[in-house]
Amino acid sequence: MKNKDAEKFKKRYMESVFIKADWLFDIGYSKLAYKLYSCLADEGHEDSLNRMGDLFLSGNGIKKDANKAIIFYKKAIKKGNALAMYNAAFVYKNVLKEYKSALYYLRNAQKSSDLYVSALAYIEEAEMYLKGIGVKRNLSKARKLLHVVYDDDTFFYIISEDYRDKIEKMFIDITCIEHNLS
Repeated sequence: MKNKDAEKFKKRYMESVFIKADWLFDIGYSKLAYKLYSCLADEGHEDSLNRMGDLFLSGNGIKKDANKAIIFYKKAIKKGNALAMYNAAFVYKNVLKEYKSALYYLRNAQKSSDLYVSALAYIEEAEMYLKGIGVKRNLSKARKLLHVVYDDDTFFYIISEDYRDKIEKMFIDITCIEHNLS
């Protein structure tokens, strides 16, 4: 019983420190936040592992390093962090230009129980097919992927207005391209 209580306390404590680290980061103390995230990541805290990836990706408070970001995202993924899966796909697609890896992580993120992450992964993959990024342009596949998010009210309303606008613009782009091709 004591071990269970100790684990519960440790988890609450780590969450509390994580929230403080986020607050410090938000008010501009990125180096101090980095130290807290790093301590938590060393203890296997999945959100801190993901945040460490974010810090290495952005270079905010530390030296920018996309490969280190991937290392931390993969550690967070092993702990079950769905957002880290999407983030890894984003880095592979937009920074490292490793498109097979990007598709692998996007398709796994689409299966996530985190609907927000799943929706973003569908949108990112659709963009790859619309623009021919790392794959052969396939407007039909892009449209099908977008419809997964657009036609599902749960998906559509959990994403931000910016993403809803992006989806609508992508549908317009697909239509324009199709009409110019035919």
